[in-house]
Formats: sequence, C-alpha cells, structure tokens
Amino acid sequence: TLLRRAGCCVQGGQAQRVVLALALSLQPEVLLLDEVTSALDHEAALKVEALLKGCGAAIIWITHNDDQPARVGGRVLNLPLGTEMVVEQLQAPQPQLQTDGSEK
Repeated sequence: TLLRRAGCCVQGGQAQRVVLALALSLQPEVLLLDEVTSALDHEAALKVEALLKGCGAAIIWITHNDDQPARVGGRVLNLPLGTEMVVEQLQAPQPQLQTDGSEK
C-alpha cells in the first residue's frame, strides 16, 4: 500500500491521520475506529473528533478516553474492565406471502 511504502517517512500520529483520511475518502456508512487518536496530541485529537462528528458516518469508536464520547456525541456503551456483552444474532426476516401465494 501507499502507506506501507511511505512507512519509513511517517510517524505514528501522521500514519493514523493518513489512514483515517483514506477511510473517510471512501465515504463509508459505518466506521470502526480503535484508539484512532491515541498517537495524537490533544489539539490534533480535537480536530479529528470534530471531523468525525461531521462526517455523516455511524461510528463505532473504541477508546479508553472517557471524555471523547461526550465531545463527539451519540450513544455510549461503557464496558468496564472484565465485562462481557452478549449480542444476539438476528434472524433474517422471512418473506411474507400474499393471498395468491406469491412473495411480497
């Protein structure tokens, strides 16, 4: 990848910003971010938060920074250390039959 080829020239925070920019350029509906600002200074992290808040994507953001969810908004699921969460597998909706026996 371009980032891998240029890897010798970018530092941790720079690499995070490049990868995030590449992801946002795809205009995703959902972003899964894991400690996306961990290698950034506070000012840069605030800029990334503002960018993400306005990007229009649903964001699943994994962070140890308790202040970020309040700044970015949305719903927060706080899982204390050692907590397990079970998510049920949803069944696909079954086709509904019309009175003539055909599917809707």
